[in-house]
Amino acid sequence: MKTTHGHETTVAKETGSAEIQPRHRNATCIFYSSGNNNCAQFSIGANDGLKSLLRFDLSSIPAGKTVDEATLRLYYTGRSNSNSLTVGANPLLVPWVDSQATWTQRMTGVNWNVAGLGSGADFEATASDTTAVTGTGGSWVKLDLTDTAQAWVDNPSVNYGVLLRQAAAAGYTVYSFCSERGVWPCTPEQTPLLSVWYH
Repeated sequence: MKTTHGHETTVAKETGSAEIQPRHRNATCIFYSSGNNNCAQFSIGANDGLKSLLRFDLSSIPAGKTVDEATLRLYYTGRSNSNSLTVGANPLLVPWVDSQATWTQRMTGVNWNVAGLGSGADFEATASDTTAVTGTGGSWVKLDLTDTAQAWVDNPSVNYGVLLRQAAAAGYTVYSFCSERGVWPCTPEQTPLLSVWYH
């Protein structure tokens, strides 16, 4: 078994699991007019005008392994009003650079195919999973990325991460989640986490 969490790795044998947190500059918040690459929290909603990019390094999982389960956990901190929101995680189709990504560009001098990211061009039209976010905050939201993680293990070159976006909403609303920075008002224990079980 191999379990990875942060910078610590322990190795045993046979089936395994990996808990992987984003590292350094590999997540970004995308807004209408610009990118915000240093946010303590990221927001989703605003009629799909607020979204986030998230990427995980799965290189600690040996090639040829079968992914039994992969769960993305996001810590939900609050919302702007009581309107409901369903979050979707859509695999990205093109590379991007966190310190450079904006609403119009995925890296300096290279535009997204569509400003704000285009369905079927910049990200897969079908979400890996969607989930309705409930309550007023202070809880974990889970998304199933099993098939997506398997694709990344099989072919690491297509691991561009996922786009977290508004899949559905009952009116205008904004929901916030802890980013990979783990700073106030969040903690390091509340950063996004991808747990992968494989054999």
